[in-house]
Amino acid sequence: MLNLPRLLALAALTAALLERWSVVQPVLWFFAAALVPSLLAAAHRLGTVQIATPPLVLFCLFVPLSLAWNDDPGYSYRAVLTFGAFLVIALWLVVRETPSSALGLLAAAAAVTAVASIVTAVVAPDLVPHDLDNPGAFQGIFTHKNWLALATGYLILAVMHLEAQRRLVRWATLAAAIPILILAKSTGADLAIVITLVALGGRAWLRRWLPPVGQRIIEVTAMVSAAVLIFLGFQWAYSVAVDVGKGRSIDRRFQQWNVVMNYVFERPILGWGWRGSWSYTRGVTGDISRDMGGFQGTSAHNGYVDVLLQAGLVGSALLAILVVRVIWPRVTDPSLRGWSALVLFSALFTISDSFLAGHVPILVIVTGYLFGRNPHLWRQAQEFDVSQADHDEAVHKLRHHGGSGKRSLPSPKP
Repeated sequence: MLNLPRLLALAALTAALLERWSVVQPVLWFFAAALVPSLLAAAHRLGTVQIATPPLVLFCLFVPLSLAWNDDPGYSYRAVLTFGAFLVIALWLVVRETPSSALGLLAAAAAVTAVASIVTAVVAPDLVPHDLDNPGAFQGIFTHKNWLALATGYLILAVMHLEAQRRLVRWATLAAAIPILILAKSTGADLAIVITLVALGGRAWLRRWLPPVGQRIIEVTAMVSAAVLIFLGFQWAYSVAVDVGKGRSIDRRFQQWNVVMNYVFERPILGWGWRGSWSYTRGVTGDISRDMGGFQGTSAHNGYVDVLLQAGLVGSALLAILVVRVIWPRVTDPSLRGWSALVLFSALFTISDSFLAGHVPILVIVTGYLFGRNPHLWRQAQEFDVSQADHDEAVHKLRHHGGSGKRSLPSPKP
């Protein structure tokens, strides 16, 4: 049921997906601030949140403190405010929602962006500036096809992990979302979501036959083998990319990564400071743009390279720990699998664009991490929701088969 706080959360999540637009960032900050009263109203639950874990606390301190050594704090403060908004939204979701219901809110926010993209394409196709590098790709209300593909990927994976009672909604959403993903023509998104689905299917199969230790061994072996295959098959993959017309794009990215890494080595420990999207006229990112011959890039087109530039080895290691703990949570609960899928998809897709460098995947990572660390906040509520759903379904079946509905039925668990 949508009440005012949940509507505000839906609006905040929608703004988070569109945050790459600089004009949307103040809207995101506003909706995050609007969630604070309802967050404080649940102070008894908020006080039990286990947030003081070393990787999360250190990363939350690292981002704002990086303004002290940031070479362009007058621009970068916006990314720090956005990070703070992500923390507020994540805390609200963990305190006020269950993993499943929070996943439903994120899916609804992604659906809003998808519907708005389709309506805009029909009613006002020139409202959003077209990406000159990808003239045939559908970008919707986003400024780039990859960001539409990210939101659509979230929609697909989130809907796939909703409760079984919503099968009609699930299949209808998938039927609408998959064509949008295809029209976006994002090779990185297509590969990331296919790998994610294969990994999820493989993990489900392993859970049926192997103990947790055996699962981890197989998963780590598969990851190392995949990395080795990528390394050995790089030349073949590059030739395929050239054959499909991606050679120029890949060459430019290699050139950009080489330039960025030169600056990474100048400040390898703490980086140049958290800044999110780049300014191509000032600071270290302006220098990178000039070294690229005036190329006006807003990111390194690789989240890992971008985070190394902004946060150095220290910040990158802290973020990597959070990512790993969400993909492989300590709590083995089915409710967390949707968040694991979203983070795995983000971690794969960020190889081709800088999603991890201060954008909505940070919100997804922090939310999934906090849910995994705080099962005491949502397990009882989720068990009640499932019990209530079973009770309602039993009443429906009884009436459907001709019963009066007055027969005594077990009530849901308190």
